[in-house]
Amino acid sequence: MSLTGDENSVLQILKLSFDNLPSLAIKKCFVYCSIFGKDCDIEREQIIQLWMAEGFLESNLNNQTVMEEIGHKYFSILLLSSLIQEVRKEEIICGRMHDHVHDLAESFWRSKCIDLENGIADNSSEVRHLVLDSIEGKTSKISKDMSRSLRTLFLGSSISSDMLSKFKYLHVLNLSRARIELVPTSTGKLIHLRYLDLSYSRIKTLPECILRLYNLQTLRMYSCPALKDLPEGMSSLINLRHLCYYNDAKFLMPKHMGLLTCLQTLKFFNVGEEKGRHIEELGCLENLRGGLEIRNLELVNGKEGAQQANLFGKVNLHELHFKWGKTRDSDSDDENVLEGLQPHPNLQVLVIENYIGDHFPSWFMNLSASFKLTRLCLTDCRRCTEIPALGQLPLLQDLKLLALQTVRSIGLSFYGISDHSTLGSYSTASQGPRNLFPVLKNLYLGNMRNLIEWMEPTAKPVGFEQFEVFPILETLTISNCTQLTTAPSHFPSLEKLIVKNSYQFLPVQNILSKVTGLLTLSITGMDDLTCVSNLLVHNNKNLQSLRLQTCPNLKCVRGCGTSLRELDIKDCENLRELPEDLYEFQFLQTLSIDGCPSLEAFPFPSELVQLTSFQRLMMFPNVQQRLTSLQNVRICHCDRLKDLPGEMLESCKSLRVLTVYDCPRFPAFLFIWNKCLLSPYYCYTSVPIC
Repeated sequence: MSLTGDENSVLQILKLSFDNLPSLAIKKCFVYCSIFGKDCDIEREQIIQLWMAEGFLESNLNNQTVMEEIGHKYFSILLLSSLIQEVRKEEIICGRMHDHVHDLAESFWRSKCIDLENGIADNSSEVRHLVLDSIEGKTSKISKDMSRSLRTLFLGSSISSDMLSKFKYLHVLNLSRARIELVPTSTGKLIHLRYLDLSYSRIKTLPECILRLYNLQTLRMYSCPALKDLPEGMSSLINLRHLCYYNDAKFLMPKHMGLLTCLQTLKFFNVGEEKGRHIEELGCLENLRGGLEIRNLELVNGKEGAQQANLFGKVNLHELHFKWGKTRDSDSDDENVLEGLQPHPNLQVLVIENYIGDHFPSWFMNLSASFKLTRLCLTDCRRCTEIPALGQLPLLQDLKLLALQTVRSIGLSFYGISDHSTLGSYSTASQGPRNLFPVLKNLYLGNMRNLIEWMEPTAKPVGFEQFEVFPILETLTISNCTQLTTAPSHFPSLEKLIVKNSYQFLPVQNILSKVTGLLTLSITGMDDLTCVSNLLVHNNKNLQSLRLQTCPNLKCVRGCGTSLRELDIKDCENLRELPEDLYEFQFLQTLSIDGCPSLEAFPFPSELVQLTSFQRLMMFPNVQQRLTSLQNVRICHCDRLKDLPGEMLESCKSLRVLTVYDCPRFPAFLFIWNKCLLSPYYCYTSVPIC
């Protein structure tokens, strides 16, 4: 590889960062990252599992830190050294190496690489890591010394059943994306194997030979849709730490999972009726960490049965999903079961689904400030009439309340206020401002069809000069709350409001009555809405996106400011007017009007229409700057619309797509835009502007 002077200087700087890494083990971990290709996002948990399999994370006898924690520390050091960059894919943390960094890492083990295509093997007895798209026809080129030294094998294609028998000392075998349909039987001979990845394969079952891999630490089987069951003897894999596999509620867990006492990663546990599949199997898994979904909780025998899972003792479980069967007539003692499932306060994410007890248990109704919850979701808890006290949770950022069919009121207890003058568990000796829902950013209320009122606290609690509600709430979604008549009016930081099928106008008006920084407003299915200006009482100068759909009585769109980037109106049958100042929307990029049969014309200043182009330019020099950002115009199913002002289109310097469809009164028109002629034929199709 030939390098320019600048590239060589960059590598020298990177080499200095590498030399400053605090230990040889971390340097090995960094170099190992280059086994993944350039521009590849390396999942943090995966690379730590690989480091562990290679023996890079061994702790000394006096250090009680588990290997995974050491791996997280090493990953953080590499981030701080800028040798890898953090990339987040939803909730998954990954690392990415710059091309020059990747070149540096590769350079440290290039002398140990092998070129099987040309039959060249330098230092074959030292080759430890091999990545191949295909191994067919290449095994003969691998010497006996090389097969003994090899520890890592990444394969990208299918292999025969006996092809792996040559690599008896492998620690890592990655067959993900190899499109295999059967796991080679020779895999069972790899008795030193610690990491096996079968993800994205077509396998339907795991062979019994897998159960002889007693040293296996990590078994990854993500996205294997054909795999329906696991061998009954899975409990023999006594060193297994990470079982990375996901399936549905009908899946039968292997019996006696509780014998896997080293297990840390278990994505789900389906409670079964047979002995060996009861929830008590979780009780012995003291090292579980990360997230766990427990399903079929209707099969658990009361509080005592649930307590056998010992969730309160699992301090490293940060995410729990409790799920009962959806179609049930009785509650199967749901209240006592949930009482026995009390988690440790370290829990960060909690989801409760299909719970049909009449009340939530005491530990949940009175969540204290010691809980570290950041996200909470209650789904289809259809018999509960009261929502827990959540306002004083100091770290709660996301809250979803879905299909709580019996809840009629969100009252003061929701905020943690026991009455109009007492603020829950806060000490009344404390002075100064206090916030309720202090860090909540996203709130979703959905399918609460009997919800009538949503109260806000109005009285100042004794002992406090002031308190504030939802101080940093950014996104509020209200969906299918058809009977809601009242709502709070204090959302000082609200940026995005989405309302679907909430027929009443007043609750939304209350919510927006003091909002001044709204960026996105989406209203669907609001019968009472007649004009947007009735909602946007204050001047929301920064509103960027406005979407209105199925508002049958909407007649005009006014008061939405001139900062809009997106205006989308659909199925508003009585809409007659668009904003009078539409032509001044200099930032508007997308304009879509669909299913508005009463709309007859687009607004444009009459004083401009009556002037010649030269007169417009002389008298209104800024006219050419109007609608200059507009890129996409879509006009469909507007029966009475007769024309688009040519003057308006002339100002659309950025227009890329014009769609006109099913507008019967729209005349055939010709106009030239950047030497591209739009004929009547194009009026009914999506047309690129040349």
